[in-house]
Amino acid sequence: MKRYIFLLSIGAVLCIGAQVTLSVQVHSENNNALIDALPAIISLMIGGAMTVSGLLGLAENHQLLWIGLTKLVKAKHIEVPNELSLSGLTEAYQKTNDFWKAYRRICFTICMILGGILGISTQMLSTPFMNYLIFLGGASTSTVLFGLWFGGAALSKVRATHIAISSFTQDLQKLPNASEIRSKKKISNNRGYVTWTNREKSGNIRRTPKKRSNNQVIAALRS
Repeated sequence: MKRYIFLLSIGAVLCIGAQVTLSVQVHSENNNALIDALPAIISLMIGGAMTVSGLLGLAENHQLLWIGLTKLVKAKHIEVPNELSLSGLTEAYQKTNDFWKAYRRICFTICMILGGILGISTQMLSTPFMNYLIFLGGASTSTVLFGLWFGGAALSKVRATHIAISSFTQDLQKLPNASEIRSKKKISNNRGYVTWTNREKSGNIRRTPKKRSNNQVIAALRS
């Protein structure tokens, strides 16, 4: 999870830096050749690829946590749910909903920053170059700060939900299987039934000699 967050963060920084650089170079008063914008274009492509890879990695890693989790909950014997990191599948589903909400916020933040810088640069191309730089710098800084506040909380939420579900899975794996508990209870019940029947048989065996002795006494008196 950490490497995907790091990949996403580096990719977003590259994209934003490349977008600002291209916005400066496309101004009409900035007489730059196309080859001068080539590093910014390459950085934008690499940053975009890293950002998409990070987002896909976050989603895939979260989906891997749910493989077999439902079967694991049903297979384990949960005696005290409060001792687990999550109380059950209901809370795990709630954590998943929080993950996808935060995931959408991250995507919205990246698109908002890049789209905002692009919109500012296209609307201010006709202004003088110095005014353009001042306005672009101020607007870009404000957009990036808002994106850090809005998207940083979402990244923290993504990591928190991942840790919660991962800890829940590890706690479940430490619990005994429900089938083993049922088999132990069945064996203990069978042992109790065998002990009771043995006692009954032993009582019958003890009473049998008494009956024979009484018959012998009666026969002796008659004779």
